[in-house]
Amino acid sequence: MDEFEKAETVVIASSPDMGPAQRAFAEHCGVNYLIGAGYPNHEAAKALGVFNPDRGSYKRVSFVIDKAGVIQEVIEDREDVMEHPADALKTVQSWQ
Repeated sequence: MDEFEKAETVVIASSPDMGPAQRAFAEHCGVNYLIGAGYPNHEAAKALGVFNPDRGSYKRVSFVIDKAGVIQEVIEDREDVMEHPADALKTVQSWQ
């Protein structure tokens, strides 16, 4: 996360879980970034096409959004979840 801060970047996560479950996750994992709750309507996830109504879950997708609010890159589901932040950081660093 330090590398994202150095790049003057904000990281925001989202999950279908309610606030208490997200807080427990954040505390357990030592997360220090924003986590947006989609519960109960999941409107943002639906608008971005990442909500799976059959499972009530979100697809693992990372959106890299520039300061103008334009989505510059979409990083889709991968087996190695550590590729998401690494690829997002590469994109952000390429802007500098």
